[in-house]
Amino acid sequence: MRVKGTYLLFFLFLILAGLSSQVYSISSDFSILNRSNEFISDESVFQLFQEWKQKHGKVYKDEKEEEMRLEKFRWNVKYIVEKNSERKSASEHFVGLTNFADMSNEEFREVHGSKIKIPFNKRNIIQMKNVEEKPTSISCDAPRSRDWRKHGAVTEVKNQERCGACWAFSACGAVEGINAIITGELISLSVQELVNCDNSTNTGCYGGYMDHAFEWVISNGGIASELDYPYTSSQGACKITKAYDRSISYQILCSFSK
Repeated sequence: MRVKGTYLLFFLFLILAGLSSQVYSISSDFSILNRSNEFISDESVFQLFQEWKQKHGKVYKDEKEEEMRLEKFRWNVKYIVEKNSERKSASEHFVGLTNFADMSNEEFREVHGSKIKIPFNKRNIIQMKNVEEKPTSISCDAPRSRDWRKHGAVTEVKNQERCGACWAFSACGAVEGINAIITGELISLSVQELVNCDNSTNTGCYGGYMDHAFEWVISNGGIASELDYPYTSSQGACKITKAYDRSISYQILCSFSK
C-alpha cells in the first residue's frame, strides 16, 4: 500500500507540475516560442490578452474597442505561432508579442509610418566638407558576420510609442553605433532633439528621413544625449542649450559617410 501511495503521490505531483508549467509559460513567455507548433485555444489567447494588457498598461475606452483589440491580438498570436513553427533551427529568428500586438499591420503603418513622401532621387545627398576624395585603402580580413550588440555598439531597445519618429531613432542608432566603434564609448543620443529641432524637411512625429537628420547634426555641431534631452513621444519646442564637441561629432559623421 505504501508503494502504491507513493506512486499515486508522484503521479499527482507530475500532473500539478504540468499544469503549473502551462500557467507559467502563459504568464512569463510572451514570445509563445515554446508553443510555436501547438494550437492556441481561444481561452488561452484570452488569458494571454489579459496578462498582456496588464504588462503594457493597456486600457480601452469601452467594451466594443476591447473586443476589437482582442480580435487583432488573436490574429497576431496566430501569425506568431505560424511563423515560429517554420523555424528550422534555434539560430533562426523568431517573432513574439510586443506592445503593438493589438494593432493591425495597416493601423501600425498609419500610426507609426512616415507621413511625408519625397521621391528617392530628389532627396538631398549629404555634402561632407574636408573629407578625403580618395579614401585610404585598408587591407584586412573581414569576418563573415559581426554582431555589434556583442561588441558594445548598440544601445538598449527603444520605444517610439505613438510618435512617427522612426527616422530619428534610425539616425540616432546609426550615430550611436559609429561613435561606439570609433571611440569605444556607447552613448544613447537624443531622439527628442531631432524630433523638436530638425524641421527644415523632416516633420517630427509625422515622419522624416535619416539623411536630413545627419545633415542637421552636422550643421548643429553635434547632438545631445538622451539623458540631457529625454524622449517624450510628442513634438515640442526646440531647446538647444548645450555646447557640443564639434570636432568629434564631425569626425564621427564623416566616418559614417564613408
